[in-house]
Amino acid sequence: MERGRMEKIYSGICGLVVATVACAFVVTPVTAADQTYAPLVMTWQGVGGITADTPYEAEALQALLPGYDVVVSRRTVEGMSEVIFLVRKDDRDMLVVHSNGNAVGSITAVGDGVADEAGLTIGKSTFADYGPPEFVDCYLQEETDTPLVVCDQRDSFITHLFATPKPVKSSDDGRIPPEAIPPQSVLKRMVWYAAG
Repeated sequence: MERGRMEKIYSGICGLVVATVACAFVVTPVTAADQTYAPLVMTWQGVGGITADTPYEAEALQALLPGYDVVVSRRTVEGMSEVIFLVRKDDRDMLVVHSNGNAVGSITAVGDGVADEAGLTIGKSTFADYGPPEFVDCYLQEETDTPLVVCDQRDSFITHLFATPKPVKSSDDGRIPPEAIPPQSVLKRMVWYAAG
């Protein structure tokens, strides 16, 4: 398969989900010259050709994501300021890209329609679709406006986050048994982490 085609097939995103105490945004758009775009697909390698080796620069990200807009933003989290990149389509945030020094460190997929290579799709797939796979740890992330159940599969670079229709309780060790998670819980985010 040719490289350009592979990059279009493997277009997806994920990032580090953090609790924000205060956010200040400085937005500088870098618009896409080519208005055609491929759906975003998250794989163990990254999203849309973005990998752990991709320079943490707007131009590098934009070159890998034709048809999407890459926006430079600054967020203040617990008193610390950081530069992030937002990947947008039709004025909707699709991905949040965080650094690991000079390269991409994590990608959070937040937009409906972003899928992983197994076909799980944000805004559409449910916990029942997820399985769950063997060797998965789930726990509650309470730092967001809506509590999300976070599921990490052993030896995977992708974390899946589900919104539950009703509250779920964790055990004493902080874990949530998969059978306690309502099967209709909707996939809301995915996070890809660079290896290392």
